[in-house]
Amino acid sequence: MSEEIVPVEIVAGDVAAPLGDAELAREIDAAVLAVPGVLQTYDGRSTVGAVLAGAAAVLRKTDAPLPVMLRRTGDTVSVSVRIAVGGGRLAADTCREVYSVVSELAAARLGEATVVDVSVEVARIG
Repeated sequence: MSEEIVPVEIVAGDVAAPLGDAELAREIDAAVLAVPGVLQTYDGRSTVGAVLAGAAAVLRKTDAPLPVMLRRTGDTVSVSVRIAVGGGRLAADTCREVYSVVSELAAARLGEATVVDVSVEVARIG
């Protein structure tokens, strides 16, 4: 099975269906940022992956990779989001809501035949 990793530029805004990966990632990022308690989104890759992608972007003189990471493997789409959460709400509650929002949005946009795997990581509190 081949795996396609799609780093995308995230810009808030409404996008009409059908959505491609870049548009879906933009919509997911906007939805995550609207969750109470979320202060910011970060690159969804591992730290090493994010550093390497950032360095590659500098060398290619392209835009730096941005927050939502989509990965397709067969009929599964994996979505990785790293967030900063505020101190006014429990981090666990914020993560659960982000997970729910991402899962529901991705499933609605991708259809029932696609399996959606969601990863939410807290990168910073406060």
